[in-house]
Amino acid sequence: STLKHGVLAWAESHRSWSRRPAAACPGPHYLKADACLRQLQEELTGLPTDMMSGYNVLDKLNSLLATSLFLSHCDVMYGDHESLISRLDSLKRYLTPRWHSLMEIATGVQLRVLIWLAYLDLRATLWTVPSASSQPTDYAPRDRVGDLFDLLRGSRTDDSVRQLKDSKYYLVECFGSIYPEQELRNDLSEEPWKLLSDDA
Repeated sequence: STLKHGVLAWAESHRSWSRRPAAACPGPHYLKADACLRQLQEELTGLPTDMMSGYNVLDKLNSLLATSLFLSHCDVMYGDHESLISRLDSLKRYLTPRWHSLMEIATGVQLRVLIWLAYLDLRATLWTVPSASSQPTDYAPRDRVGDLFDLLRGSRTDDSVRQLKDSKYYLVECFGSIYPEQELRNDLSEEPWKLLSDDA
């Protein structure tokens, strides 16, 4: 599956970098995941917004977001800033016109992944210098895409960008009924402070 290759690509990048940092380069799982991700995004792009609430679509959306996150981390490991920016811009072009429809069906886990992607997006914007070929000119202005953080902040329903209302807390979805009630209350009470730290 797309996500399987994404996870293996992420593990592959760490293993490659730890052995030979200077010679680390994308392996077969990265290339396969990247190709599958492009195909999946094309498939979802052609889907009408009124058909986005189906279980199969949610599963594909999970795969799209999670694989994008794993491959973006791979791009960071390989120092491939152009690929990182291109990947995130492509994802934002898919998400932006469908944002309100997606927010109606998004789970807490998906929102959490979006926050991690937004961090990478902000990091890429702040620390990556565009190549000469991507610099805007009078004849070819660069097609700018809005930030993921702007999208998240613009649609939040709570003081927290984590969207905690409607039980959309990602740890509850991860652990289900075995997530202790006291621990959940403690986590929610600490939410304002977490927003001020790297954990946010």
